[in-house]
Amino acid sequence: MQTDTGIETPLKEAVQLSAAVWAVLAERVGGAWLLRAVYHLNKSAQNELMSLMARPSIDAWLCGALSGGHSRSSAIPEGHNLVVERFLPFPSRDRHRLFWSVLMNKLLTLNAFGN
Repeated sequence: MQTDTGIETPLKEAVQLSAAVWAVLAERVGGAWLLRAVYHLNKSAQNELMSLMARPSIDAWLCGALSGGHSRSSAIPEGHNLVVERFLPFPSRDRHRLFWSVLMNKLLTLNAFGN
């Protein structure tokens, strides 16, 4: 994964401000999701997240968030060990990227990015 270093600080700040467990910046390119930046998500969990994002139902849900331009919230499907209960994708203003703030017990909506 190539890291977009300009986004690492806002990811860290979003985790600290929202009590999230981890955060990622994902982008859909050529029909597949790529993780552009990651904060507090180990390689094994990144692979699991990528597998989850590749599921047709999850992919459609995430694409809906992008095309609609609105944040969403969902429980993590059973059988995944991502150490969280819910995830919250926030589309960027250009609707090409998603910022995910992933929470354990609290449901907070905080968009730390102005892009």
